Amino acid sequence: MRATGSFDVVVRGVEVPREWTFIRGGAPTVDEPLYHSPTIAYASQVLAVVGAGVARAALDHAKQAGGGYTGVTGAPKLADRAYYRTEVARAEADLSSARAWFYDLSDQVWQHVLRGDPATDSHNAQLRLAPAHLARVASGVVDRLVEISGTAPVYTEHPLRDLAGDALVPKQHAFLGPAIFDSAGAVLMGLPPTSPGFR
Repeated sequence: MRATGSFDVVVRGVEVPREWTFIRGGAPTVDEPLYHSPTIAYASQVLAVVGAGVARAALDHAKQAGGGYTGVTGAPKLADRAYYRTEVARAEADLSSARAWFYDLSDQVWQHVLRGDPATDSHNAQLRLAPAHLARVASGVVDRLVEISGTAPVYTEHPLRDLAGDALVPKQHAFLGPAIFDSAGAVLMGLPPTSPGFR
C-alpha cells in the first residue's frame, strides 16, 4: 500500500515471545505510559500524520508552482489567479485547523495518561475522531489542489499525482474510515461504539 511503509518489515519463521504480544483492547503488559494510552487510537494517530505530511507537501508544491512559468496559452500564472490563491489559502486553513485540534487533543490525553489516570471512553472516541478527521481533511486538501492546478497533474510524472494517491491511503484505512465517525459519535453521546475493536 502506498504511503504506509507496509513494505518495511518482513518476518518469517520467528516465534514472538508471549510477553511481546498484547490483546487488542486488553490490559497493557508493559507498565509504561505509552502502553496505557488506547492502542488502536495510537495506531490511528500514526496513520493520520502520514496524510497530514502528504498534504503539507502538496501545499508546498502548490505555493511554489503558483509562481511558475506562464503556460503556452499565455494565461496568467496560477498565483495571479484569484481562485488559485483563494483555494490555497483555504487549504492551508483547513489543514492547519485539523492539525491543531489533532495535536492539542493528543497532548491533552497524553498529559492525562502521564498523571497515571486511565484514558476514558470519551478520550478514546476523540482520539479516534481527530485522526479520522485529519486524514479526511488532508486527502481533501490534496484533491482540491489537483483540481485547481489545471491540466498539469494529468501528466504521469507530476508530483500531485503521487501525493493524491498517498493522501488517499490513510483516509481509506479501516482505523480512519467513515465508520469511525459513527462510533465516535455514539460514544460521545453515551452509547456503545457501533464498530468492533473501537477501543
